[in-house]
Amino acid sequence: MTHRSADRVCETTTTTGTSNLTLGGAVAGYQTFGQEGFANLDTTYAVIEAVDANGIPTGAWELSYIIWNAGVIARFPIRSSNADAAVNFAAGTKFVYSVNPAMLTPWGEISPAQLTANTHNWAPTEHMRASLIRFSTDASRDITGIAITQYMPGRILYLHNVGAFNAVLRDENASSTALNRFALSGDLTITPDMVAAVQWDGVTQRWRSLVPSSQTIIDLTEDAAPDISADFLIFWDTSTGLTKRVTLRDLRTQILAAGSATAGSWPILGSGTILTAAVKGAFEHDTNCLYFTTDVGNRGYVPVKHFIRANATRTLPNDTNLNAIFNSPANGRLTLETGTYVFEMVVGITAMSATTGNALLNVRGAGTATINDWLYSIVGKDGALSGVSTLTGGMPVTEATPASMHTGGAGTEMWWVTQGTFTVTAAGTIIPSVDLATASAAVVAIGSYFMCERVGDVNVVSVGQWD
Repeated sequence: MTHRSADRVCETTTTTGTSNLTLGGAVAGYQTFGQEGFANLDTTYAVIEAVDANGIPTGAWELSYIIWNAGVIARFPIRSSNADAAVNFAAGTKFVYSVNPAMLTPWGEISPAQLTANTHNWAPTEHMRASLIRFSTDASRDITGIAITQYMPGRILYLHNVGAFNAVLRDENASSTALNRFALSGDLTITPDMVAAVQWDGVTQRWRSLVPSSQTIIDLTEDAAPDISADFLIFWDTSTGLTKRVTLRDLRTQILAAGSATAGSWPILGSGTILTAAVKGAFEHDTNCLYFTTDVGNRGYVPVKHFIRANATRTLPNDTNLNAIFNSPANGRLTLETGTYVFEMVVGITAMSATTGNALLNVRGAGTATINDWLYSIVGKDGALSGVSTLTGGMPVTEATPASMHTGGAGTEMWWVTQGTFTVTAAGTIIPSVDLATASAAVVAIGSYFMCERVGDVNVVSVGQWD
């Protein structure tokens, strides 16, 4: 069933009485409901008018809500020449043509008597022939329903409180007849000078609010008086397919609401082209990095760091194979996209073999990323982690043939600090790893960590006000 409007539809009927009408085809110059595209059980509004042999109205007429079904219409009178009841049509021709009643458009107003008690099935005079009801109350009063005296799905009413007291539309209150009640998300209070908008839903046969229960339609003037009772704006979230809201107070204080584990629930900064000239206070994102400018002379990237730290000791396998330094998460593995990275790490190892107590570092390990342009330095110590002894260092420039971090070390403990840069030219994983020179069930110390951050794409040269 679809409610339709129709243009240039006018058909004849010779049906008599007050029952359903069988249509007889289009009047010359018009088209039938079927030609207009009506399907069985579609609905609209129509005027049924008796005419004489010359097509002149005889005075019998009826405005009805109709249901069309294979050339037959069921009629539900709204207004008529028979005191708004169904007309008992006599023999002869009647014209049936579609209309859009003015009572269904936002036009016309009434000002009924003041409400002096809680009101049920409210039916002020002519209320179904106006779109605006200007009303008042002598105190805070409840309205539990508005009489729907004719079947008019989609009917809209604006309720303007022109008095000095609140009026409360009560949600699903049994004091009114079912089809006259309100189906709201909660009671709706109409404060003085505020307007509520309700629409009659023909499917559920209830009045429903056109705005959330805590909002009303009013004149938004810039003054000290509150013109709006709600503190949020409604919006459609395309990522979740849900209607959501944003709190106005949060916008004023520039606080973004917290998200959840559901995708799309956190605020997202879109990516684009970086400004040609830096602008003070600007956040920027170019798909590679996030940037912030403290003043026009200081724009830099905001570091987004990948970090892993041993919060418990890790016993390495008793062999000389390449083994991951970290195991929590279990694989000690990091997935990186293409780009240029800087990194640092500090690692301590105990319980090493005293024969040759050194190890080889391999930042990529058994990972799958394609990495180029390695340059990093290593400074370390062969000996007790808490002691003082000679530091050794080196600077390999190629990851393919890394050297041992100590030569001929005989201590059973060692630590090292590493810093450098590399580029990832094909996305994949890295597994920071060590290769013991002599097999031993050595132990990675608590506090050992690895950290890296992306500073741009593989071709980045500089970030900041370089020239």
